[in-house]
Amino acid sequence: MDGFMMLSSSDKLQERNLALRLSKLLSNFIPGYNPYDYEGRVIVEVAAEDAKSYFKALKYERGLRVWSGDAIAEWLELWVYKWRERVKLVFDKRFTAIFDKQRELVRETEGLWRALPYREELKELVILALIEVGEFCFTDLVAENIIRSELHAYKKRFKSEEAVLLHLSISPLKFAKNLMRRAKDLKHWRGPLVMFKVDSKILQGATGRIVNRIREANHYALFEF
Repeated sequence: MDGFMMLSSSDKLQERNLALRLSKLLSNFIPGYNPYDYEGRVIVEVAAEDAKSYFKALKYERGLRVWSGDAIAEWLELWVYKWRERVKLVFDKRFTAIFDKQRELVRETEGLWRALPYREELKELVILALIEVGEFCFTDLVAENIIRSELHAYKKRFKSEEAVLLHLSISPLKFAKNLMRRAKDLKHWRGPLVMFKVDSKILQGATGRIVNRIREANHYALFEF
């Protein structure tokens, strides 16, 4: 997580209303959907974050009119389709190499990620590019991974983090264009993008946000694209 921000009582109410609305709608779109089991909780958490990113990117007015209107239902139908296409839950150790590679990417780019100017603005641009090519699921995570992958490519090219940051200060537009290209190239990708590793420690947590625990435990990975 990039930081912690206190939510106002109004924000908390909106988040609660959004989660309730999504849970009701998901029952219509996913046969046997259970908002209280592991996958059900993950789905509604991710859907809520993606909904906020989507409507923010498209400059929708926040609030109950969006969450209770037809727009959220229409968006969620598309989102469920992308969830089935793009997300893979893993319950065994067959994909250890993929998770190891993801952890290495995060480790290798952490310094640059924290020092990157206009990081949140870049992420918003990438999320918008993802939406434009029909990617609605895990947009925040995928956008971060795209930025980290490009930072890693720059680091390999320029050899040091200092040299990368200097180049970014001289040619920021080229970096942004590279990110847009990576995002838009996903329209040619078929199959899963995001993988979650499930283990007993994650499942035992009865409270709190499952997705946050998965990220903190580095139990996620993205396929190379």
